[in-house]
Amino acid sequence: MKPFLLGLVGAFFVGLLALNPVLQKGVQQPIQFNHQAHKDIDCTGCHESANAQAFAGLPTIDLCMTCHETALTKNPEEEKIRILAREGKPAQWQRLFKQPSHVFYSHRRHVEIAKLECKQCHGDMGERTAPPSRVHNLTMNECIDCHQEKKVQAGCVDCHR
Repeated sequence: MKPFLLGLVGAFFVGLLALNPVLQKGVQQPIQFNHQAHKDIDCTGCHESANAQAFAGLPTIDLCMTCHETALTKNPEEEKIRILAREGKPAQWQRLFKQPSHVFYSHRRHVEIAKLECKQCHGDMGERTAPPSRVHNLTMNECIDCHQEKKVQAGCVDCHR
C-alpha cells in the first residue's frame, strides 16, 4: 500500500508541474510589440521612469506617436497605435514581470545607483519580436542569487515592507 501512495503522490506532483504552464494566466497585449525593431532605443526611452522611480513605467500612446505618427512599416500592429491615438484611448499594457505585493522593488536603485543593465532581470527583451505570453513572477531566490553574486546586502527590510 505504501508504494502505491508514494506513486500516487509523485504522479500528483508531476501532473502539477506539467499543468503549470496551462494554469498560468496568459498575457494579451494591446499591441504585439516588437522589442527587436526598437532595440536601438535605450530601454529608458520608452520606460521613462526606470532610472528615477520604483516603477519603470510603460510607454504612453503619445510617446509612441512621437515616432509613429505616420506609418514606418506595413505591420498592422503599428496601425493600432494610430487608431488608439485617434480614439484618445491609452494602450492597456499588461505587466510582464511581477513581484509579490509585499515586496518593494526600486528600478531607480538598481538601474541608476547599481548600474545594472535591464537584461540582468528581464533577459534579452531587445531580441524579442513579440511579447512573452506569460507573466514572469519574480522570486526571492532570483533576487538573493543576484545580490550574493554581486556581493550586495540583502537584508529583509530592504525589500519587505
